[in-house]
Amino acid sequence: MPINEILYIKGAGIYTELHLANNKIELHDKSLEALEKLLPETFERIHKSYILCWEQANKIVVEAGGKYSMQLKNGDLLPIGRSKYKEIKNKLI
Repeated sequence: MPINEILYIKGAGIYTELHLANNKIELHDKSLEALEKLLPETFERIHKSYILCWEQANKIVVEAGGKYSMQLKNGDLLPIGRSKYKEIKNKLI
């Protein structure tokens, strides 16, 4: 599968879910940590359970209670870890 079809990756226990441009989800047998080391710089860990493809990022959504999310171009919302928020905000500017 071409890497440019991956919108984002979600941790699922010892597996990961690859969320693809065709709206399919494929299970992968590597952990988020293992995949993070293999992926190009266009991908970044934005939360303990999510890796984002920067090309899919649209905007940061600030929610009540200090919660942050990344809205993708397809409308999906991914959580942003509090410790990652400033770094991610600076990259979007």
